[in-house]
Amino acid sequence: MNWTETISQIINGTKDLDAGLRDIIIASVKRTQRSYNSQPINYWAPTFVKHDDDNTHYKDGRYPSNHCEIKKFKHNNETIEIRYDHNAYGFRSDEMLEKTDNDLVVVTTGDSITYGQGLNVEYRYSDLFCKKLQQNTKKVVKNYNIAMPGHSNDYISRSIYQGIHTFRPDVIIFLFTFRNRLEWVNETNQLQQIVPGFDDHTIFNLINEDWSMYNFFKNFVLIDTLCRLYNLKFCFGSLDPVIAEGMCQHTNYIGNIELDNLAYDNEHPGIEKHKEIANKTYNKYIELYDKET
Repeated sequence: MNWTETISQIINGTKDLDAGLRDIIIASVKRTQRSYNSQPINYWAPTFVKHDDDNTHYKDGRYPSNHCEIKKFKHNNETIEIRYDHNAYGFRSDEMLEKTDNDLVVVTTGDSITYGQGLNVEYRYSDLFCKKLQQNTKKVVKNYNIAMPGHSNDYISRSIYQGIHTFRPDVIIFLFTFRNRLEWVNETNQLQQIVPGFDDHTIFNLINEDWSMYNFFKNFVLIDTLCRLYNLKFCFGSLDPVIAEGMCQHTNYIGNIELDNLAYDNEHPGIEKHKEIANKTYNKYIELYDKET
């Protein structure tokens, strides 16, 4: 007997049951069927893949290939238009090309702040950092920003792991986001970012402050180990004051960033704050690696 026949038998067997109980059983069976039919997805595959040609959302939460959004914001009594252009990988970044011997590849990751929400790309701290770095090297600096809005520290560690194997970076910079965000795989094998205050999710009943930091340290240890294993230069900061307490003594840490909402969307950090982050990151980079550049 195949799975479809089994499902039909179970559903037919509920005809004489209370309607409410019958609905619960049918919903449970169909949920099990979806899980049975779903092929497992390895979201920790070593490399990022480009999207299919149909431009559908890839299941790991990236944007469709070559996706563009234009948003208008009222800011200081002016209407400001911001373009969000995404490359073939679904990132708001330059096109990612095969690395040459003359390239110095910088991979930057994080959440909406690193993504540059509410700003044009030239004002992001990643772009400002790369512009400064270009003045200090004879190589061609490649600026690969793989940040995603609303994403978690789980994503940051995963994106660094995949970014290392996909883009072969020389430098990695990132801002840790808030400790209570996390990645979750739902019943249809879709990867989701769970954000307190935006998502009402049962998993919040299982976690506490200590677990959030435990999860953060796992992410950090993975990143730190990868960077040292592959001899990568890296600098990082944080947005969460509790994370800052745990990281303040680390050699590569630029500090905790106090946020403003002066971007054109009136929700995210503005141009001056991104300049501050870029300067702190560059100064830390020069302090650690100037003789090696």
